[in-house]
Amino acid sequence: MEQQLLSVLTRKQDEIIRVQKGIEVLKDWIRAQDARDGAVTQLANEAEIRILAKRAERGAGGSSLLGVFLVGCCLTAMLLLGIWTHSATQETPGATIVSIQE
Repeated sequence: MEQQLLSVLTRKQDEIIRVQKGIEVLKDWIRAQDARDGAVTQLANEAEIRILAKRAERGAGGSSLLGVFLVGCCLTAMLLLGIWTHSATQETPGATIVSIQE
């Protein structure tokens, strides 16, 4: 009877040792997967940062071009207004400038 009990205990200990080894293998696999997922996430984040940086650079270039265009439009409008007012005063030779004095 003791031999049977000892045999059963030995088999159960062997089984426990195999299960513990399996658990360690699974823990190692999980750590490797977590490391791989972290690396993939980091690469994805870096790629997203590069994309956003390129968009920002393009946006900044577009904004400065838009600014130059708007300044050019304002200057053109001022020039045309100056020419128009100058030609309007030359067309009416009898026109006088009226000033209001207090």
